[in-house]
Amino acid sequence: MRQAGRYLPEYRELRAKAGSFLDLCFTPEFAAEVTMQPIRRFNFDAAIIFSDILVIPHALGRSVRFEAGEGPRLDPLDTPDKVATLATEADFSKLDPVFEALRRVRRDLDPKIALIGFCGAPWTVATYMVAGQGTPDQAPARMMAYRHPDAFAKIIDTIVENSIVYLLRQLEAGADVLQIFDTWAGVLPPREFQRWSVEPAQRIVEGVRRQAPDAKIIGFPRGAAGQFCILRPLTRDGWWRANPFSLSAAPTVEGLRFSIKTRGDATAYLAQLRVGTRVAVEGPYGVCTREVLERDVLDGGLRRPAKMLFVVGGVGIAPARALLEDLPLSAEPIVLYRAHHERDLIHLDELQELTAARNGQVFTLVGPSATLAIRDPFSATALRRVVPDVDRRTAVLCGPDRLLQAARRGLCEAGVDRSAIHFEHSWW
Repeated sequence: MRQAGRYLPEYRELRAKAGSFLDLCFTPEFAAEVTMQPIRRFNFDAAIIFSDILVIPHALGRSVRFEAGEGPRLDPLDTPDKVATLATEADFSKLDPVFEALRRVRRDLDPKIALIGFCGAPWTVATYMVAGQGTPDQAPARMMAYRHPDAFAKIIDTIVENSIVYLLRQLEAGADVLQIFDTWAGVLPPREFQRWSVEPAQRIVEGVRRQAPDAKIIGFPRGAAGQFCILRPLTRDGWWRANPFSLSAAPTVEGLRFSIKTRGDATAYLAQLRVGTRVAVEGPYGVCTREVLERDVLDGGLRRPAKMLFVVGGVGIAPARALLEDLPLSAEPIVLYRAHHERDLIHLDELQELTAARNGQVFTLVGPSATLAIRDPFSATALRRVVPDVDRRTAVLCGPDRLLQAARRGLCEAGVDRSAIHFEHSWW
């Protein structure tokens, strides 16, 4: 990425000389020099032009600035009325310095070394445009996509069309390869990943290749190989407890790659893992099928769609979120979200949004069992108190094994038929 040389002393010297970060990007002499610095030191096979994924919003007339220690700041497009003010065509003269930097680098670069141009993926760029800044999991953009899909689609469409032009101009300026950076792809559940990450990127590729059929294009949807999982490394004292992490690739019997997130009490320990460390991985990967959600039940002699009960904890947030999206707006789902601490209620706002849109409710059960107002939140008595019609619902259990077993036991005692209890859980 463009940050490849940012630790080098020569970069730091030039960064101080340039003043602002955008001045560094938009001064061809500086951008070309920063691009070449890692090549001179390490003779890499490719150089990537020094720029930023937010130059497209800048060319669209949005205010883009970088504050020291804070990262990018934009004027947020967080309502449909604000989205209506978004220009549809970028002023590419504002990006002439990027194209000039590409020409300079291509001129000075060894012909055997490839030059990579890039753009930000529509989803990732849109997350910054909606929130006005980076957030821990870019929830503002996901919430806007749920609440105002048409307005959010306009942002995505605008980025797609202008990114096509931007990448073609980079090819004309000397780029050998193009890359689409989707830094925040990993925060999307499966259906939304397809809609907001895969499909827009595909449209960019198709648009570029309509005019440059042989264009070489790399897609980088960071963290998209798997949703949240839980890793439990084996230590001298037994299995170490860990909160959700993100897989970098689907696990196999031969190995596992993962991205360490800054949440969970094992983060520091996991950073010290070495090749050969034994780990148990538990995580949901589509065990529960859509047929379960669409199943009809017999109620008073009439067939009707089954009402759903979701029991969620830990890693179970990923499949629960995805499954809720597939429910009709009349579904009236109930979600029981179990966590040991308030900080563990990951994506609670989205669960509440998705559930409320379907005339349902979310109940949180927070704290060690001994401190809960209901000592056993999954006893038959507790379940009937929170969900009076529990015995007439189809239950989907999403989360760690101990939670699932406790919930299944209580549901059976509350009169739920075993055939109406489904697990969204896997082990590797």
